[in-house]
Parts: sequence; C-alpha cells; structure tokens
Amino acid sequence: MSPKDGRHEIDARSGRPLDGGREALEALSDDELEKELTVAAYAPGLLRINRYQRLLGERQRRRPVFT
Repeated sequence: MSPKDGRHEIDARSGRPLDGGREALEALSDDELEKELTVAAYAPGLLRINRYQRLLGERQRRRPVFT
C-alpha cells in the first residue's frame, strides 16, 4: 500500500496486490502459500524468517481449528 494515497501496489504481471514488493499473503492460493513457505524455510536471513513467520500465520488463519 502506498503511504501517500492509501492505494495498494499491484503486480503488473499477475494483477495481484503487493505487500512490501511481494504478493500479499491473502492473494496467494493455498498451493502458492505452501511453495512460499518451503522457499522461506530454506532461505537464510532475518527478512526470510519474518516472511516465514507471516506465511505460517496466514496458513494457520486459513485452516479451520478442530477441537
């Protein structure tokens, strides 16, 4: 989202919203989310750890909780 005008950035190739230059987590399909998790799990660095944690949170949000 652009801080100046409140609009979301859009990926020119996919037409999906961007979050910090990457596809917004909500815009990813379940398969894409799992692929992103795999990439983030094996990539080094603090930025990847933060992305991995956000991806895990998104996966948990999408899956229903069974008690």
